Amino acid sequence: GGRRRRPLYPMAWGAGTKAFEATYKCFSVAAAGREDLENGDKILMPEKAFREVSRLRLQFPLTMMAKNARKSGPPPQAIDRGGRRGTRGSRLNTKKSSEPFLQYCGVLEFSSPDGVCHLPHWMMQSLNLREGGRVTLRSAKPLPKGESAKFQPHTEEFLDFAMALGVRNVLELAMQHYSALAVGQTVLIQYGNDKYMLDVVEVSPGSAISLYGTVDLKVEFAPVAGSAETDNTENITPPRKGSETMDSQPASPTSPRGGTTQRVRGPTTPANKKNNRARP
Repeated sequence: GGRRRRPLYPMAWGAGTKAFEATYKCFSVAAAGREDLENGDKILMPEKAFREVSRLRLQFPLTMMAKNARKSGPPPQAIDRGGRRGTRGSRLNTKKSSEPFLQYCGVLEFSSPDGVCHLPHWMMQSLNLREGGRVTLRSAKPLPKGESAKFQPHTEEFLDFAMALGVRNVLELAMQHYSALAVGQTVLIQYGNDKYMLDVVEVSPGSAISLYGTVDLKVEFAPVAGSAETDNTENITPPRKGSETMDSQPASPTSPRGGTTQRVRGPTTPANKKNNRARP
């Protein structure tokens, strides 16, 4: 009666417990002709990686943790709206320089050449990687579904953008391109030719969350670093359910503290084990 039952299918997909880890030469997604992937956290990996993931029986969809294989710690400076490195301090830089800086990302396809992976250019900047640099990818354990997140925009322009378009629209537009969020990382929101960088300063539960599927995510925006916002005017609060949408009554940067729950559409699930194979 006290004996543990063995699983019926011990080698089924998702049953693996050993992590995948490999180091690749890194290039931007634009170098692979996939500029459409610049907005989001999806990456391309080689077909050999798919075979190894299959052997390890890891759970799909895959979430990877990327780090600079040769440098520790976050990038020395933040990235401003135009993608240039600024001098403003970021929440990214609160980590000890001896700790490896990680960026969570989702695997879209296993279609890159052997020994090569393709990352969005903004993610390479966050990892302080140049074209042809070395990046280490390690599979992440299954993450809890996100409940809340707090972002700190790099520039005041993002607040104007969020008010003009509507916070709900901004969130749905942005989060559908992301697989996961983790404290300390930076994300990109792109609208047309405009790019906005945001630091992730808080998530719940835990320090990293999954955005796959439909997520009820409570979201807050911290004031831009160095701004004159006071403690009671530091968040943009999305509208409560049943209230007017942001399109008809935009939220103000002086909204009261504490975001309310908004249904944010999660990212399109990347190719699973059947169609994650390299394209012929």
